[in-house]
Amino acid sequence: SGRWRAYVGAIALSVPVAVSAGMVMINDGYESRLPEMSQKLVSIEKWPDFGSCITKYERDQYYNCVVGMSEESATTLVWGDSHAQTLIWAINSIAERRGAAVRHVTKGGCPPIFYGVSASTKIDRRACIEMQKSAKEIVDSDPTIKTVFMAARWSLYHSADLVLAEGQANNAFDKTLVSTIRQLLALGLNVVVVDSLPEPGFD
Repeated sequence: SGRWRAYVGAIALSVPVAVSAGMVMINDGYESRLPEMSQKLVSIEKWPDFGSCITKYERDQYYNCVVGMSEESATTLVWGDSHAQTLIWAINSIAERRGAAVRHVTKGGCPPIFYGVSASTKIDRRACIEMQKSAKEIVDSDPTIKTVFMAARWSLYHSADLVLAEGQANNAFDKTLVSTIRQLLALGLNVVVVDSLPEPGFD
């Protein structure tokens, strides 16, 4: 009947569409439609899985690595979430050119504070607290660190309630961030708070 022919026709049309969509998903989109420079950009590894690392994401769920001239003593710490991680390629290139080393302690979704995780987060909370404790241990025990860059998607945490490490009374992110900066300054460190990276508004 006409109705069945319509059904069969609809199914026949949906199959190539589904296959095409599946290929797009498998290949992360059709990169060939982009200019050569854009193709190079989208082919870059998503995470800074390089350098001399004490911890790595695959095993520990966060990074504690030295980039640039890793045989040198790092004088700068980059600390933060995925916005900090995004900066590491450029920082590595600059450090190599200058013969310097930079340590980064980073985890996506984990704010650079002493200590706490957003109550609504879906990341590994234990790993986030461990990342924050690693940063604290570095600034407390490594006299070669002189400057700390704090980079994050700040709007994600602003006014957020935190799940805290033991022994903390305050669970407001803004107050915890201010307290963290004061602790770093009290250690005689230069503190640079990096604004969030621009977001295009689509994936």
